[in-house]
This record gives sequence, structure tokens and C-alpha cells, in this order.
Amino acid sequence: MQRPLKNSLLTLLVASCTVSSFAGATALPTDTQESSIPDTPQKLSAPPREGDNNPGATMGQSQKQLSDVDHLSPASQEPDQKLAQAAAVSPTGTGILGMDVSGWQPNVNWQAEYNQGARFAYIKATEGTFYRSPVFNSQYTGAADQGMYRGAYHFAIPSDTTGAEQARYFVANGGGWTNDGKTLPGLLDIEHNPYSDLGDMCYDMSPTEMISWISSFVNEYRNLTGRYPALYTTTSWWSECTNNTTAFSHLPLHIASYSGTSSPGRMPAGYSTYDIWQYSASGPFSGDSNVFNGDLKQLADFASNASYKNISTQRLQATTPVQPIYSVAGAIGDHYRATGAQNTYGSPASAEYKTANNGVAQDFSKNKSIYWHPSYGAYSVDWATTIGQRYRATGAEKNWGYPTMDEVPFTNGGKKAWFVQPSTGKNTAVYSSSAFGAHALNGRGAIFNKWADEGGLLTYGYPTTDEADFADGASASFSINNRETVFYWSSQYGAHSMNKRGEIHAKWMTSGNFSGYGKPITDEFPVGNGAAVYFGNGNGRETGVYWSGQSGAHALNSRGALYYYWVRNGYINTLGFPTTDEYRGADGKTHLKFTSGAELTWTEAQGVRHVK
Repeated sequence: MQRPLKNSLLTLLVASCTVSSFAGATALPTDTQESSIPDTPQKLSAPPREGDNNPGATMGQSQKQLSDVDHLSPASQEPDQKLAQAAAVSPTGTGILGMDVSGWQPNVNWQAEYNQGARFAYIKATEGTFYRSPVFNSQYTGAADQGMYRGAYHFAIPSDTTGAEQARYFVANGGGWTNDGKTLPGLLDIEHNPYSDLGDMCYDMSPTEMISWISSFVNEYRNLTGRYPALYTTTSWWSECTNNTTAFSHLPLHIASYSGTSSPGRMPAGYSTYDIWQYSASGPFSGDSNVFNGDLKQLADFASNASYKNISTQRLQATTPVQPIYSVAGAIGDHYRATGAQNTYGSPASAEYKTANNGVAQDFSKNKSIYWHPSYGAYSVDWATTIGQRYRATGAEKNWGYPTMDEVPFTNGGKKAWFVQPSTGKNTAVYSSSAFGAHALNGRGAIFNKWADEGGLLTYGYPTTDEADFADGASASFSINNRETVFYWSSQYGAHSMNKRGEIHAKWMTSGNFSGYGKPITDEFPVGNGAAVYFGNGNGRETGVYWSGQSGAHALNSRGALYYYWVRNGYINTLGFPTTDEYRGADGKTHLKFTSGAELTWTEAQGVRHVK
């Protein structure tokens, strides 16, 4: 059967050659274009850019015939599905069949592919930091709508930008992971350079440089998503371009080998077998055809388990269950053994790996990691707790820095942890509770010091917000026994607290807060059967806001003549609380009324008069 999309897609490829084309390709009439494609793969001259018609490189680009780049299965070429669909057969006789596609297959009939036996699909999302597949969303949704497990893949261009930058671009454009039971981990496609403009098969990079790049991508992807990506490569490329490193043998392996046999052949160092084998670029499925090296239960585990162990590791553990795959040593090992070892952390789930600012970390099977930094030593992070989840979500050691304690539990169920950022010296204290979650405070700031000095959790309770910065200051809120207190700090007036649910705070907010009365220069303090707070605007003006149950909250100039007369003539004991703000009357005088019924007026000429 003829493939109706073949000529049109190859025409798009040649038409885009001004930006990214196959080396040596020439634009031929459409009806002869197919015959001009060579029998062996040809290098592309340059990668695609956003908006190009050329979908760029695909998984196994250097392994496949150029004529297979846009392969569409016979089933997908029959939108009405009149074609008889025989179930595809695994080349190994076992495993779960799947497929991978890119922009070269814009019109996949996902129901037909599912009917043939495809149960998972990897879909190209991005390439480098300059191209996102315009059909990714429709392909991703199409696979999901048929009940397939689906994931995104990123075609790496390691000579273009850092691994971390490409991981961020990938995650931002569809390559993330969510534990919904159907999303496969993102797939890093790193293989033979298909672009002649970018150097040799290894992008003119040494094995050391390539290993560093891959590590940067892998660690950033894990920081962003909470799990490691899968790795797609070929054994020949891996041997040549990474010197056959074993540094990433903890990653799930997607191997490319079109051997035509029941085995993909030799594995990269560190692997005894594969997780997924891409065994064909020409069918039975559209794009490339794959087989998962396990059963449906294992495929579900691959999709949903952030601590998934690759098939090599699973089989090794099954045959030697007491033999750890990774060792724990040094300061991390000391902390591991001193704080419960396997009972606390489980088995090591990774080797030690480098982290930001000269640190090191190691992951463990009970969803915990131990971080080490030369300035702070080794301490753990529990990714299952709200503190661990906030730490990861805010950028882990790149933002808060390194833990300087393990999480400390409190008798009421809350916890605390402490982190220091080595690049700035900033301390972050994080407190969590079941009611309010985990929130971060500046551990060396005036708000934290005041909160701690005045009783901390026992007096004010747990934080209900992170400490937030504003112009020349910061704020944070706390709650205990349904009483919420907000602390404000400014460089001019220091740290002060108010009842966040009280009328004084509400009136201050209504005034415009900092642009109204200004910043608090006192705590909210008791006055008789009421309370007061003073505010300063930084330019010499002060406002006192007084509240009682009888009067409500009202404001007056706390450096004005009416205020001084009130204080010197019995204050609340004689005149009572203000029942109005200071206001300018129709008579041109400034007025202030009190709960006693008294009224004061002021003019510059007459001064204060007690008129009632």
C-alpha cells in the first residue's frame, strides 16, 4: 500500500532546508522526491527552530533508513479502519508492545494502533531549547484517550546549551511527570549527532564533557519532577561518547537496535538488560516500534513509581536480594548508619551524585535522600513530608540550600527543619503542621527572632504563610487556637505584631497599609478593655489606632495636640476611647469624639477646646 503522507512530509523536509536540511539534499519535484532518498541515513545539516516545518530529529535517527523517518503504519493510513488489523507480535515473544512518534507522524490513528496491540507511547516534545513539536499535544492526548501509557521525549543537543537548561525547557513544554498512573517518566534521547553542522557523532564533546552534560540534565529533571528520567541511546554511541560509563546505570534504559533478531544484543556498561527496546523503524506501529521488558504490572510500576528500579536492577535484586546495588560511604554513610540505616532510609537507590555549590547527595528507597556539604555535614530530607515536598518544589539545594538538621518532630504532630544556602549564607527555618502545611521563615531575621523570643509555637503557633518580602520589609503570619498574629518588619521600625483578624489590622489595611498609616512601630498592646497600635510613615508622622468593643477602631495623629490633650486629661479613664477618627468639620476645625460623650476640637489659632 502507498503511504499517502510520505511525499508531503518529505517535501516539507526539503522545503525547510534553508534553516535545517539534509546535507546534500536538493529540492526535486514532489512525484520524484521519494526515489531520491538514499538507502542509508543522511545527516541533517542543522536542527529545527521554533516555527519550522521540519520536525527535526527522531529517536534512532542515525539507525533508520531516511525513508522510515515519517513511517505511518498501514492501520493508521486507514482512518475508517477498514484494513484488517492483525495483532502485532513481540520480537521476543514476551513483553508489552508500544511505539514512539514525532512531528513526522502528525496523523496517527491511535485507536488503530491500540487495536494492533500498542499499550504505551513515547512522543517527541522538544529538541534542544529551540524547538517544541507543534503536534505534541494532540499526539499525547490521542494516546491517552485510547488508554495507553504515554510519556514525552526530548532530543538532546548537548553542544547547544547545558543539560539543566534543556531539562527545564523539556519540563516546561510537556516533558514533566505526574503520578496519575498513566504518565511515563520523561525520556532523554541522547544518541548519534544527526546534524553535520554540529560536529562529529559526539557533538565534538569529550566523554568527560558528555557525562557532565548528562548528569546536569538528569539531576535537574529529578529536581523538577521528583523522579529520574529514562535514558534512550545506542550501545555503540554510549561506548564511544561516554567511554561506556556506568554513572547512569540506575536510569531506566530504552535501547535502540534494529537487529531483526529476538535480542537487541550488547547492552551499555552497567546494564544486564533493557527496560524498553526500540526494535523497528518500519512497523508494525507508526513511527518506531518498541517492546517493554516486563508485564503490565511492571509497566504500571514504571509509570507510577517515582522510585522505580530499572529491569536490570530488579533482576539483579531478585537473584541476589541481600546484595546492595549501591554502597553508602563517607559522611553520608556515617549519617545513614547513625540514624537507623535501612530501618529509616531503606536501601540506597542511587550512587552519590553532585549537587549545587559543591555538595553531594544520595537517594534511598524509602523516599529519602541524605545531603552533604563541606560546611554543614550530612543530613536527610524526607520527600514524603510537607517539608520535603516544599523543599523540592522551591528548587531544593539551589534555593534553600542544604539541611543542617534532620526533620525534628513535635509532640503536637508538627515538624521543623533548617537549611542554609552556602552561596549567600541565608538561613531558612521551615515549620510544618497538619493544619497549615509547611512554611519558610528567614531563620536569622527579626521576625523569626521576635517570634522565637516571645514563645514561638507555644505563644503564636505555626506559620500560616511563608515570610514574604516587600519594599524595605517583610511579613509572616502565625496561628494558634484560632488566633492569627501577623508580624511586620521594616528596617526603620523593626519587627512588630498585630492581631491579623482584629479591627485595628482591618482598619490599617483599609487605609492603604504601608502607603496609608505606614508601618507598625509598636506591637498591638492592651489599653484598658481595648487595644492600640501606632504606625509611622517614615517622614515623622505617626498614627495611633485605638479599638474597644464599644467604640470600634479609630485613628488619630499620635503626635498631634488632640492626642496629647486626651492623654494628659485622663486618657481612657476619663474621656474613654475615640468613637471617630480625627476629622476636619464644616467649621474648619479638627474634631475628635469619645465614648464618654466628650468632644475635642482644634484650630491653629485656638488650640484644643473641650467643647463637650
